[in-house]
Amino acid sequence: MRRLSHPPRQAYTAAHPGPRWLRDVAEWDAGVELVTRSPEQYWDMISKHLSLAVAALQQVGEPARRRIRAHAIAKAGAFQKDGQVRIPGWPG
Repeated sequence: MRRLSHPPRQAYTAAHPGPRWLRDVAEWDAGVELVTRSPEQYWDMISKHLSLAVAALQQVGEPARRRIRAHAIAKAGAFQKDGQVRIPGWPG
């Protein structure tokens, strides 16, 4: 991997593709997996650290938060195996 230390003098386009090393780039999907010890730990992480979830949970009352929590924990439980919850990432 190379990093440009300063912006290029011109934009790279099909007509001006830039240096050879910049053209020899391969792209591939990288597998992502969220691993927690339990469905409850998954919920704790999502509800406190995922900004969209945090914002949504701030908009609802306590009864709705309890229902959402129970639903999320139940869904995460489907990925529990051998003492871990392994939730695969979504394909790009």
